[in-house]
Amino acid sequence: MSARTITATLMVLLLAGIIGFAVWSRGHDDAPRKVEARELAQIVLPDEATAHAVERQLAAGADFAAVAAEQRSDAYWKIYTHAEFRAITSPAVADAAFRAPVGGYSKAAASDYGWHVVQVVKVFPAHR
Repeated sequence: MSARTITATLMVLLLAGIIGFAVWSRGHDDAPRKVEARELAQIVLPDEATAHAVERQLAAGADFAAVAAEQRSDAYWKIYTHAEFRAITSPAVADAAFRAPVGGYSKAAASDYGWHVVQVVKVFPAHR
């Protein structure tokens, strides 16, 4: 086999693996869970006053992603259990995020990284 054939074969296998993982991962987001998980987006802010100003903007109907961009914060989305989110933020932030309703926003809460305002995008209930 030529180097070109080997390279092409490896590229096809790599692409197939990436696609397979993406399909597998998507299917597992809805898999039965023993604990509730939530798809969360968060804006991390430098201080309490700014966090409360963001809360007011969101309460007035501002778009979450637009507010995040305005604050130069990534409004990144990810699925977490309470314990996972607590481990990467703080107990106060996780508690606020898991008290907020679907489609709603948490009250501002602090961690070592700053003040967080969290949007609840989707809830994956616990299944037994």
